[in-house]
Amino acid sequence: MSKQTHLFCWLLLVLLLGCTSNEAPNPPSSTPVATPVPPSVASIRATIEVATPSEISVPPTGTPTLIPLNTATSTLVADETIELSIQPVPSPLIAGQYITLAQLDRESTSNEYRYLADIIWEPEQQAIIYAIQEGIGYTEAKEWAWWHFDLFNRENLPLEAPQSLVSSETRAALNLCPLNEQDWTGPTRCGFMNRLFESNVHDLLVFSPTAEEPYAEGELWIANMDGSNAQKLADFRPFYAHWSIDGQWLATGWAFPGLPGQAIHYLVARDGSSIETLQHITGIDSFYLNGLFPQFSPIKPELLIAGSEVYESRDENDYKLYILDLNTLESRLVTDRVGLFQWADNGQGIYVLDGAFYPPSIEPVPFDMRETNLYYIDLTQNPPQEYLIASGIPYYSNNDYDTWNWAYSPTFQAIAYVGYQDEIELGILFLELDEEN
Repeated sequence: MSKQTHLFCWLLLVLLLGCTSNEAPNPPSSTPVATPVPPSVASIRATIEVATPSEISVPPTGTPTLIPLNTATSTLVADETIELSIQPVPSPLIAGQYITLAQLDRESTSNEYRYLADIIWEPEQQAIIYAIQEGIGYTEAKEWAWWHFDLFNRENLPLEAPQSLVSSETRAALNLCPLNEQDWTGPTRCGFMNRLFESNVHDLLVFSPTAEEPYAEGELWIANMDGSNAQKLADFRPFYAHWSIDGQWLATGWAFPGLPGQAIHYLVARDGSSIETLQHITGIDSFYLNGLFPQFSPIKPELLIAGSEVYESRDENDYKLYILDLNTLESRLVTDRVGLFQWADNGQGIYVLDGAFYPPSIEPVPFDMRETNLYYIDLTQNPPQEYLIASGIPYYSNNDYDTWNWAYSPTFQAIAYVGYQDEIELGILFLELDEEN
């Protein structure tokens, strides 16, 4: 081969390899992916309490990405053989994969109970945030252990708990637990007698003052965050508190001494002018359901509720999902599917893990695995249209406290829930999508 031909081939090889260097390949699996520092939980909670844009559905892929070695800065020598290195980068979102995040229930080492108190997907951070409550009895969010799990780096990092917006002076005036419970001097733990639910979006709080007797029924009160305009609404201690997007309505419950998530649900007007049970308003009964609490639409005055038109039915086939229009107080059937559910972020549909609940049976419910299916119910259609997202999802229908908390992410096509295994633990399951999707 002549020198001219040799030189021409060498220059052509450099030119071809240099062209590939303009691409920006993904880093190999051995290279940590830089992610933003997670914000405080307080800012996260403030963000999710307002309507947020819908997540973009990006199905995960289990196909490795082939990345060419970047040779832009390589020194090439004439007659040297260059091999392009291809390195598979496994996707962190592999369909069918399950990741355990936290063991719940009682720990054998400490004999303390652990409950899933909250769970939030953070698509922009490529992470999930969750909170664990330790010990029995009610505690505020500032007492929970908050965690940030990075989906790509598989790192679980502790987060600083949110600070309460209710001052010590306001707490003293409303007869609430002090900011530091160690300052409490009562005969029993303050959390057994007190309830406090804050809404930093609507500048409101729902609470039950500490009672003189540890086992008193308690009271339901509402007030501004600074303690002003306090108003008693009912003679029961609130089990939970959910606010409508406009702050005009409150959904709350009176815990019934049965299953841990069994409650009588109420709809309350913000000004206290109206407080009625949802069963009385709609004729839809949910007395025997465990943990399927009502959820307000993120965009308009509507309330999604689970229940049966058959009073105190023990047949799970009688239970369905309904929407209550808060302007007219009229309800309508949405779907025959029932189980763990959540609104889509844009409010145009709902996700339902059909069959994922503790059945209201008269007979003892066996602790067996159920195969459940995840559906999207499109509310923009009339009647609403159902779309199967994934099928055959394992679910153990345990009835432990707070096991009804879950979250589905259409961005990552994954669910975070308690029930994948016959152990009480929180985990993430990346879904194998239905073939028609």
